[in-house]
Amino acid sequence: MSVIVNQKVLVSKVYGDLGTVTDDDEKEVAVEYSVQRLVDFDGQIATAEFAMAIDNKITSQSFRLSYNYSGQGNPLDQAEESLKLLFSE
Repeated sequence: MSVIVNQKVLVSKVYGDLGTVTDDDEKEVAVEYSVQRLVDFDGQIATAEFAMAIDNKITSQSFRLSYNYSGQGNPLDQAEESLKLLFSE
């Protein structure tokens, strides 16, 4: 399962032959977050790693989120719920 969040991001242009990057403008895009794994878990606090994709293209960076685990159910499912709460604030 994944979570899709509309986010404003800074769009840049890369001029590879010149070795230059310019910042253009902000654009709102749909970012898809897919939980991949737990990177830390002590029974109470969990840290999950999410892959991110824009237009079905996976980004080169991941996103990590630490959250309180309720002690019931799958901690990966709770990671997605915690991510939804983070973006609804």
